Amino acid sequence: MSVKNNRGITTIEVLIVIVILIIISGMGMVAYTNWQRQVKLINTEEEIKSTIVRAQQLATAAADNEIWGVHFETDKYVLFQGSFYDENSPNNSTKNLQGINIVDPENSLADGAGGYGPDLIFYKFIGTTANTGTIAIMPSGGGPSKNIIINASGQID
Repeated sequence: MSVKNNRGITTIEVLIVIVILIIISGMGMVAYTNWQRQVKLINTEEEIKSTIVRAQQLATAAADNEIWGVHFETDKYVLFQGSFYDENSPNNSTKNLQGINIVDPENSLADGAGGYGPDLIFYKFIGTTANTGTIAIMPSGGGPSKNIIINASGQID
């Protein structure tokens, strides 16, 4: 007759289970963090596109009998009225970015005169622009980026 030693779970078995759980939760946290960054990037891209379309609509409608545009900086973008961006204008609508940066806004858009600048300005009544180019956005800590392409007719891709 054989006698079984049935003392229960050993400390090593418990430690192995704990290590496996830590590894699985760590992988889950990394995946969740990456997913959050991707969602924030997509949402910011859509918000910027919406602001660009709003500026074009206001210019086409000649709201307040003005030209309308969007000014881009690394950590924010601003909907403004007039033929140039005035940071002190009370009519500016500023959106500060958190966790997302606009990549090199000073060199993103052609200014229509052979140079580059951070402003996208739409003409009154027709809604076209001389400011063509690509606005690139990416998470603050680096990672994949999204591009918003603006052509002369004001179309956004």
